[in-house]
Amino acid sequence: MKTETVCFGDCIEHLKRWIRWNKDIFEGTPALADLIYLDPPWNSGKNYNLLFGSGQASDDDSQTAQETAFKDMWQWSPQADTRVKLITGAISHDEYCNHPAFKSILALKTLLGDSGMLAYCAYMAERLALLHAMLKETGSIYLHCDPHASHYLKMVMDNIFGAKCYRNEIVWHYTSGGQAKRWFPRKHDIILCYGKSRQDLLIQRNIRRKTKFNPVRMPYKETSGYAKSGIVSKSGKKYMPHPEGKQVDDVWDIPIINPLSKERTGYPTQKPLALLKRI
Repeated sequence: MKTETVCFGDCIEHLKRWIRWNKDIFEGTPALADLIYLDPPWNSGKNYNLLFGSGQASDDDSQTAQETAFKDMWQWSPQADTRVKLITGAISHDEYCNHPAFKSILALKTLLGDSGMLAYCAYMAERLALLHAMLKETGSIYLHCDPHASHYLKMVMDNIFGAKCYRNEIVWHYTSGGQAKRWFPRKHDIILCYGKSRQDLLIQRNIRRKTKFNPVRMPYKETSGYAKSGIVSKSGKKYMPHPEGKQVDDVWDIPIINPLSKERTGYPTQKPLALLKRI
């Protein structure tokens, strides 16, 4: 595995190869990654298309000169049925023996039945289990999704990583065109953040190795009275602002990519560099 390399194809094949290579070379050190960010398909029910010549993306099937980038539509199929049976143990296979997501997929099968959403969740569980194996004890994983499936993926993540490794449900809020007549405009994505280490066990066992976290701070607004003079509590104690600014919370207001921005490539679900830099 080389740095600054883009690997084309299904990530699962690369993950399996990296894990095998790492176990062969560094026995007893199976983890490779400090930080994982993934922006997988979302089961949004859309076709995402590239418009020829314009460099602009569209999710509208009515355009004529365009090419399908990918289809984010999931249906129940023989492949999905086999994947679910492997994860839940209905089919025995060494690779899937005691799969870490079997409880969540079994529960979702009861809840959702043989459906496109179950097919999607099983697909994601298969890959998230390998990503868990790739992640270092001090590492973090950020899963980018939207409200179509974020609640189901959280169940899968809780099962694989552990509910006590959950860190944040980050809301990426943005503004863009478009109005809604039957609901509030949908202008946010969800980013689920998990660590590899359980904080409660680390505290109990006095272990220093834990998920690395670097707080992010933004400068205070010039008009803020707190930024200039601090605040005095009822007891008379004075609190001064942090010299680096206010700590960023779990709601991130980061603009989407401007249609005229130089960073725009035309890929339908491209995310802004500012978002990735924050992570």
